[in-house]
Amino acid sequence: MDAVLFVRTKAVNFDPSLREARPLVEAELREIDADTVGVESAIALDETLRRRQLSNRAMDAVLFVREKL
Repeated sequence: MDAVLFVRTKAVNFDPSLREARPLVEAELREIDADTVGVESAIALDETLRRRQLSNRAMDAVLFVREKL
């Protein structure tokens, strides 16, 4: 009987804790979203730079071939 009362008491006491935890969890999720956006932006920038480097190398190769002709 004591165990049942203990479990019920704990369940009741968790409600305020969950209400208090919700804003903290939401803030953490927003922070994770912001970090994700930052990482995605860095990846996109890196890919853009790689494409430019490849394009520049291709142009250098074309100019090199034209000089040899």
